[in-house]
Formats: sequence, structure tokens, C-alpha cells
Amino acid sequence: MTPSLPDTFSTSGINGIANGTNSNVAMIDIFHKHQKWLSKLQNAGNRSNEVQVGRNESLSSDENSGFLSMSTTTSNSQSFDVSQCVTPNETKKCLQIQRKNFQTDGMIPSEDFVAHFGHFMGWHPKHYELNLTINRDARTSFTGNVNIYIKAVETTSSISLHAGRSISDITLSQIRAHNCRTGEIYCVTSIVYHQKDEVLSVEFSEPIGVGHTVALQIKNFSSSQASAGLIVKSPQKWEPKRPWTVTTFFQLRNARSVFPCFDLPSLKATMKMCINHQAGSEARSNTKIFSISNIDGRIETCFERTPTMSSYLYAFTVFDRMSSMKEAAKPNEYLPEIEVLYSEEDNLIKPDWINTEAIHALKMMANISGFQYPLKKLNLMASFLPVYGLENLGLIILDERFVAYPKYRLAHTILAHEVAQQWIGNIVTIKNWKEMCLQEGLSTYLEWIITKSLDNSTEVDELIGEKRREGIMKDSISSTIIVSEFRSPEDVSRCFDKSATFFAMLELGFGQGTVVKMVKLLMQRYSYTNAGIKEWRRVIEEVANNFLAGEFFEKYFTQPGLPLVHVSTTTEGLKLRQSVTAKKRVINVPPAIVPLDIAITDIADRKVIILSNETQIISLKHNGLIVLDPDRRTHTIIIYEPEIYLRFVQCIEIPSCSAFLKSETMKHISDDFCWAFLSNHFTIPENMSHQARIWTQFMQILSRTNYVSGPCACCMNKNLEKSGAVRCNWHWNDVCEELSLLKQIRHFS
Repeated sequence: MTPSLPDTFSTSGINGIANGTNSNVAMIDIFHKHQKWLSKLQNAGNRSNEVQVGRNESLSSDENSGFLSMSTTTSNSQSFDVSQCVTPNETKKCLQIQRKNFQTDGMIPSEDFVAHFGHFMGWHPKHYELNLTINRDARTSFTGNVNIYIKAVETTSSISLHAGRSISDITLSQIRAHNCRTGEIYCVTSIVYHQKDEVLSVEFSEPIGVGHTVALQIKNFSSSQASAGLIVKSPQKWEPKRPWTVTTFFQLRNARSVFPCFDLPSLKATMKMCINHQAGSEARSNTKIFSISNIDGRIETCFERTPTMSSYLYAFTVFDRMSSMKEAAKPNEYLPEIEVLYSEEDNLIKPDWINTEAIHALKMMANISGFQYPLKKLNLMASFLPVYGLENLGLIILDERFVAYPKYRLAHTILAHEVAQQWIGNIVTIKNWKEMCLQEGLSTYLEWIITKSLDNSTEVDELIGEKRREGIMKDSISSTIIVSEFRSPEDVSRCFDKSATFFAMLELGFGQGTVVKMVKLLMQRYSYTNAGIKEWRRVIEEVANNFLAGEFFEKYFTQPGLPLVHVSTTTEGLKLRQSVTAKKRVINVPPAIVPLDIAITDIADRKVIILSNETQIISLKHNGLIVLDPDRRTHTIIIYEPEIYLRFVQCIEIPSCSAFLKSETMKHISDDFCWAFLSNHFTIPENMSHQARIWTQFMQILSRTNYVSGPCACCMNKNLEKSGAVRCNWHWNDVCEELSLLKQIRHFS
């Protein structure tokens, strides 16, 4: 067995020899500084005014011709001006100083820590200048140089930044740094690579003061093969028209695998990028092409400066054999130039629908957000992807499988989702990866709005119901909190159902238009910066003008579980009792906040309530049939007392009554009943033995309908021989005999 590598590699400033080390000697100034930061974090508590570095640092329109004029308020300060950074003073000679040993345990701050304070070990990036060479060889090797302009938030004698294992073989001779204002060179004395955290620490011979901006240069970093941040698709010999593509995939923490950077969402900066690629291929990136040069038989494509962005949103693609379909910019409509790139294999079927629907989505999002799309171009590329789509600002990548088959609903919802994320996620970004579902959930809800407005299709209503069912299914088998760790792109799949359902519930409980107001305020306050869960809560409370809306949001995203609401009647009206379940069992957490609408026979308007306590009485002076959440828009299971259930099944047999209790509503009611029935959430109180007869009567009727099937139908009626393709006696042996409600019915009978 090969021994595992040590967590830390250290490189000597004298001969560049890599040595594994587990030294116990502390690097005093960094270690104590980290302890000081941790102390700050512990004392921060629930302060409403968190330290936030780098807020409102976007580009002005006159700095970069790649941006459209804005008809709304953008950020109110200028981005970093590289031209003000003087050249280094080469007269200073750096002595070769013996490297120091570093204590690595506990030294690298957590992502929570960085998100809270807005800097990484005392530094915040301002701007990148990146030059990459992508080689079309057997393993897609690459090399690069990067200049990073960073500002000191603390006095420190070291700079730490992310560098993936694929490019971690960096020596002292590759690193230079100087003061942007004075040109003074900072002498590098040692570097340490923290393998576990993928962090490169550079130590200097003297401290760098607060407020100083440093130009850090790392030259000739390289990888012998494509790293985790690159998706390579090479054609086979039998695919003459298949394109060769290299596409970035920087989510979640993969930008660091391609170039050294500050690779966390809260550390936003601008970028100027040049890609060197082989002749006969092309390149695209976030912004418009600035120049194309022929250098030694290869092509160098340089791009205009980006807005202030998180590292995971920087993107480029290199390709050949792609067809291009362009739509000219329409400045009067604030529409960018749109280019659709697709494989020559698909030349017979041009994906015109992408262009049409992208324009529609751009207009919709500009109207919803009150904020025009900020760039002069948008590329949409169909390519091989391990996910459905990537939302990089200005360069959307779509899974080629769906582009080729637009008859599938998913193709259209993916496109709408990625366009929505040009605003929510790209311009306004979360602070921490844990909060990923905030922007993914909202973008999914906006995707539904965009898709429905395109063709007014009822399929979107079906999609919302489908996502609700998926969210309930997940909470029935797990107890995952939405705001929790994300370690891989696959984890993001939990963001598209329960998280999106929240925004439908927000509209239901706090008024139509609440989500649009929320989007507008997010864009107004946090464009080109970061907004975490606290900022989102404040925005929601403000637009809803209700403290309960903010509490609803925070509980929904930070508490586990699925609310279970039991409905019964009293002389005063309705009595609602709620508990919270996970894995179909009641858990001990505070009661959820649940917006619900109530449909009542013979009354056109529905009543909307906010359930926030374990028990709540709803005053209703009406003896008609009552259904809670009839359209099933909430992440909640609704169950009723047996008398109400019996009235439901009697109603569906009467034509005049079934006009109120539509078949889809009865199906929703039956689904929730079966969920609770098979999970043992029904009981008969000892002093109400008469309910056994009512339960039996109800179940005999329901079991013979098409609203239930499988074990639910079989367990309700022992006289059924089979439900669907499965014989009922199998279900009786495996499931039914253990159901508490059936045991009680037998007991009272």
C-alpha cells in the first residue's frame, strides 16, 4: 500500500526542493492573527452590521466597452484601476532567507469565517490578469501566468490563496510581489502548500500594512492534464463532425484547479483573460473579444474586463467545428448580441428556439428585477456537460442533449433557469456555499414564471406540483437542512424542489408580487456584491412588511423537516395542530411557519392564513366543505379528522359537490392521507371509539377509487385481492399488520 501524502508541502527559497513536513513549530504571526479573527467571529454574535469588504465594486460603463448602459441604479463605486499600479522597483535585492517551518493545524480559516468577514487571511482580491495556454494533446495540458491585485485588510507578512493540487507544484522563483502605489518589491522568503485545504501560503521578509494594494505575480504554473475545473470532449475517429471542446466547470471550488485565486463566493474581483489556443480553434469567455492575435502559429484571444464576480463564475471555452448563429444587439431594447454555438453535427436542425427564448427570458428578467442585463453580449453554447447547464455570466453552457431535442420541457426550463441566474447568482451572489439553495431556489421559481409567460402552459403548474412531491419525498427519507454543506455539484440537486417551493409559499402567504419586489430590492442593494441569509431575510421582511415573513424564510432554510398539519372542526371553526417530521417521524424542533389557503364551498374567494403555532384556531362561521391548500403549493402534509374525510368521499359521488372538490384536489387529499396512514400518524383517542366505524366507512369507499393504489389501497380494504399488479396479501404481510390505525380499529370493533 502506498503511504498517504503529508498534509503540507514546503518549498525552500534556496533550491526549490519539495519536502514533506509535519513540523510542530508554529508560524507565529499568521497563527495568532487567525486566533484574533476567530475571536472576532465568536464575539460577532447576531450583529446586524457585519464587516463586508468589497461591497459595491462594479465597473462603470465608461471603463469597459463590454457593458451596456444601465437604465437602473448599479453599484456606486469604481472598480480597481490597474493603471494606477506602478511598475516594480527592480533596485531592491532580496536575500535568500532560510525558510520557516509552519504549523498547519487549524490555521486555514473556514468558509463560514471568510463569508462573515469578507476576506481570506487578511486579503481581498480586486482584479485578475490571467493568461492561459490550452494544449490539444493527449491529456489536455495547460500552463499559465496570473497577476492578482489584492488589498490588505490586516497587517500581515504573508499572502494565502487557493491553488488546486493539479497546479500546486509552484516554487519561489515563480512568485513576485510589489506594492502597487510605491513599486517596492516584497521579498518572498518561503512558501507552504496546505494540501488538505488547497491553499498556497507565501511569506515575506517584512509585514505589509493595512490598506496597501499588492500586485502578486505567479508565473508558469502548469498541469500535465485537464484538471477538475475543465471539461474536455474529444471526438472519436468515427465522429468527423464532432467538435473538440474544452469548457470550464468552476463550480463549486474548481477555479483553483486551473489558476491560483481566491476561490470563495464572497471574494469578488474583476478579470481580464487571454487564452492561447491552437490554430483552427476559437475561444469565448464572459465578455466580448478584445483582440485576436497570431503568435507562433497559435491563436491568442483576449477578452474585455469582466464585472466584479466570484471566481466560480469566470469562464472560457475553446472549441472547433461549432456552428454559430448570431442575433445583433438591440441597444434600444437593452438586449445584447446573442450568439448560439452548436455542433456541426446538428447543422440540419438549427436551434432557433434558443435565441427566441433567450430574448424572452432576458426581457422578463429585466422587467422583474428592474435591472438591465449588464453585458453587450451573451453566448449560449450547446456542449457536453455532467450537469444540465452552467450559468456563467455572459457564457451560458447548455447540455447538448436537450438542445438537440427541444420537444422536451426540460430543455426550455434549463435555458430559463440559466438566464435567470445571470441576475440571481451572478450579479447578486451568496456569501457562502452553504447558501447555494437561496439563489438556486429563487432562480428555479423565476424559471417557472418565465416558462409560463412564454406559452401560458399548464405544464408549469404540473411542474410546481412535481417539485413539491420531490421535496416531500426527500424529507420523508432524510433530515437534511437546506442551508448546509455542499461538497460537490451533485449536492446542488437538493435546491430545485423544496427551496423553490418556498417562493410559491411566500407569494401565497404574503401577497402576489412579493417575490418580484424581493428580486428588485436584492438587485438594488447587492448588485456585484454578496448577500447571505441575513441579508435575504432583511429584504424579505422589508418587501413583505412583516417580521413573520423573515422568520418563515429563516426557519424554512435552516430547520430540517416537513410540517404535518392535522385539521379538525370545533364550534369556533377550524382547529389546526402541527408537528414537524423528518424521515416520516415527528422531530423535536420549533413549529414551522406555514402559509395556507382555505377553499370553502359556495365561497369564491379563498381565505389565507399563516400557521405559526403548534395549535391554532381559525374562526369560520360556515358548515360547508373545507379544503386546506387545495392546489398543493406548500411543502406540507395536510391530514383531517375522519368525519371530514368521510364527507370528502361522499362529495365526489355527488355531481354538484364534485364541481367544488375536483378530481385533482381529491387526488392531493388522498396522497397526503396515504403518506400519513402508512407512516402511522393516525390514532383513535380512547374516548372517541366511535371514530373506528367512521374510519372503516371512509376507507372502504376510498380504497375502491382510482385516487389510491398499492399498499395504501390494500391496507384500507382487506377484501381487495390486488391493487395494480401486486396482490394485496403481500402488502398485508409486509405493511398493513403493523399500522397503528388498523390495530385500533380492530381493538374498538
